[in-house]
Amino acid sequence: MTAVRGLSLVMALGLACLAATASARSLRFPESGDPAFYMELPDGWTTRKDPSGNLIVLSADHAIAFSLNVFTERTTADEIARKALALQKVTPIPDRQRASIWGFDGVSYHWRSVNASNIKLEMTLIVVQIDATHVANCTKLVSEASSPETHQIADWFVRDLRISRAAP
Repeated sequence: MTAVRGLSLVMALGLACLAATASARSLRFPESGDPAFYMELPDGWTTRKDPSGNLIVLSADHAIAFSLNVFTERTTADEIARKALALQKVTPIPDRQRASIWGFDGVSYHWRSVNASNIKLEMTLIVVQIDATHVANCTKLVSEASSPETHQIADWFVRDLRISRAAP
């Protein structure tokens, strides 16, 4: 019986994901040039650029947020990640994990934090090397109090991100 309930939940999540995809809008960031992120945003999700030029993506209920950027840099994904963690004052530095986005290899770091509104967050920084001069990063933020389904949706979003290559 428990297995049936689990299968039902998986099927329901799959249908919800299909429904979200059916009503999703496509987005490219940055709007021009390559490399760039390509993604599908469910209805109700919003985007804005922050002062640093990152694309901020928010779920309709604000339980999930992403910060995305693609930039030119002649250093490794590891070095970019270390700089980003230092800027965010993450201590101690979390364990480094191997990661990828759309087949581009890189690194990820996972940690917990509390924001200015005293909301506990689970955060994951993913930095991938696109080529010798381009790096992409995705920071995933999910409210720690969110349901397992919300965490799964955030993971699906990252898994579905696509990145174009820079022109040679």
